[in-house]
Amino acid sequence: MKTTTTPTPYFLDGINAGAYGRFNEAARLLTQGHEKGDAECTALLAYLYHDGNGVARDYNEFYRLAKLLEERHCPLSNCLLACAYSDGLGCEVNKELSEQYYASWAKESAAPIPGISEECRLRLRSSGLTSALEQSHEYMSQNSGYTPLIQPKLAAEEYAQYSSAADAWFIAMSCAHECTPEHLQKLEEAYRNGMSGAGVILGVAQLRDCKENEEDKLQNALSLIDNADNDNNELCILLSKMQFLPDAEGEKLQELYARAVRTMQYGPSGIPRADELPCTVSIIPNSFANVYYIRDLDTTKKLINEDRSEEIFLPVSLPIIDVTYTGEKPLTDCTLRIVYEGQLKEYTTPLKGVLEPNVPFELDINHYAVETGNDIRVEIHAADGRYLSVRLEKGFLDEFCPKSPRFQLFSTDSAIVVVPREPRINSLQFMTTENQKIAEICQLKDGESVAVDLWHIKQAMVDSRTDCFLVQADDGTPCICHLK
Repeated sequence: MKTTTTPTPYFLDGINAGAYGRFNEAARLLTQGHEKGDAECTALLAYLYHDGNGVARDYNEFYRLAKLLEERHCPLSNCLLACAYSDGLGCEVNKELSEQYYASWAKESAAPIPGISEECRLRLRSSGLTSALEQSHEYMSQNSGYTPLIQPKLAAEEYAQYSSAADAWFIAMSCAHECTPEHLQKLEEAYRNGMSGAGVILGVAQLRDCKENEEDKLQNALSLIDNADNDNNELCILLSKMQFLPDAEGEKLQELYARAVRTMQYGPSGIPRADELPCTVSIIPNSFANVYYIRDLDTTKKLINEDRSEEIFLPVSLPIIDVTYTGEKPLTDCTLRIVYEGQLKEYTTPLKGVLEPNVPFELDINHYAVETGNDIRVEIHAADGRYLSVRLEKGFLDEFCPKSPRFQLFSTDSAIVVVPREPRINSLQFMTTENQKIAEICQLKDGESVAVDLWHIKQAMVDSRTDCFLVQADDGTPCICHLK
């Protein structure tokens, strides 16, 4: 295979086209380079398939291109395959292989690579790891003293110093976790030049810097966010609009939300794969954060000691995915796959039920998964090889998953005892399922128990004709409680 230490025009022009949001052009250029045997174009093309920019989001194609580079003994394959085995992209999650390829890439990319341009080496070193894999290494470094073999911030700074690509400084800025006056000045210039993503980042930065009396600055910031529409992370733009625009409610909010769901299904291109299982998808946020099964103190201690805490506490904060299969014949023997991206684990099980044509199928993924702080990918695979993939990204889950601080509940003969497990809990309200207040306790302290009259709770459940009640901490989302 022909390789050169000077990047080809296909590679450089493809980078710059993507930097300015011309993703179809970027895909065309990188495909042409790939077809001419340019390994660097092949690597960047794989990432377009991973993200769904200018092409269909296709993890199988990402993996195929990664293995093609490996077969040709190209070291760039190590970066791609570390991500593939970490996030289960076109393959099963494999912790050992992911760590092996990651270590190989970290070692090989630490210095110039024979046959690979510095432009490509430094670009993949700075931004080649998937966000989920980066988050995983960052979490380990913060909690166990582990030092990542590749530090994206340092790699991005090195890339910005060397590269002539239009977005080199932009990649470095995104790793800086702050927006300096110099960054703001560059963002303003980048926005005027049409750089992908500059508008929304500039708008959010200006919005957070606005003072109460700076109405013109406020309106300018909101206008920048509202008009942003050409970013390789479309979901980030949509979430920013939903969060910051004051008129993002009603029909407009529904439109933005529907676009976010489409992006998580297809990627920003909105293009279905060749092997797409034809389905429409809606995502319904859950109304509750957790379910508590209240037992006596001895049983509670026993279940905790036996690592059976799911019998007293169950998170239900993940959304419900409503799937409508639009094919012609019913589908049986489907498989459900849950991938915890960056967490090096996945879960596969037969899908209960039949996908009937044009009949909504409600998939409550709380029965199969819990929120981990990373992206969660949900896939439904048909027996004929077609599949549906919905990537519940961290930003979406952070925004729409209901939250409730943790507390512990157990019962005595006359009371329900509450033990706060976080210092930020100030008050708790006990309510019926119709949101009628039963009782309220205030001035709570972490670890100090407070009792609520059990008879009063039971009488409220009888009056509302239900077998459960709700507990809500401060402004958090209510939790469902069952007496056992």
